[in-house]
Amino acid sequence: MKQEIIYCNRIGIDSQVDVYLSYHDMASNIGDSNIPQHIKDINTNMSYPRPVRWGVDIESIGTNVQRFYVGAEYQNETKPELQGSGYKFNSDNELLEYNEYKIIDDKLIVDKYDADGNILDAGGEEVECGDDEWTGNTSILNTVQNSGNHYFVLKKLYANQTYLRYLINEPK
Repeated sequence: MKQEIIYCNRIGIDSQVDVYLSYHDMASNIGDSNIPQHIKDINTNMSYPRPVRWGVDIESIGTNVQRFYVGAEYQNETKPELQGSGYKFNSDNELLEYNEYKIIDDKLIVDKYDADGNILDAGGEEVECGDDEWTGNTSILNTVQNSGNHYFVLKKLYANQTYLRYLINEPK
C-alpha cells in the first residue's frame, strides 16, 4: 500500500517519489527486476526495530540516475539520529552515491557520500517552508491542497530543490 507521495522539484524538473510501507508493495508496483541489488540486500538483511519505508522516484526508473529511498534504515544504538537513506544508481544498477537523512537538534540534516562511503557534502539542511516556496508545477500543489489530506512543503537550503510531501492516508 502506498503511504505517501513526495513530489520533487530539482532545478526546475518535477518528479514523483512513491513511498510504501513494505518492500513487497514497492516491488509489486514497479517490478522486482527494476530494483537494484543493493536495495534488495537491505530488504533481505532487515533487522530494524522500527518499520521501514521504501521509496522510488518513478521517473528515474531505467535512467542513468535512478533514485531509491529506505526509511528508518539504521535505527540502532550506533546511529540513533539516522532516519533513512537515499540512493542513486546508474542504468546498470551500480551505486553512484547516497545520502543519509538525520534528525539533529530537531533539524533534518543531509550528508552526501560517494559509492565508497567518502563524504562529498556534510550538513545540508532541509526545512519546512510555506506553500508559496514550492517551485514545482502549481497544479500539483493545488490538487494536494484540495485533497483534504495532510501535506507540507520542504526546501533544501543549499540547493534549488523543493519537496511536497503528501500523506495520502492521513486526513487533516
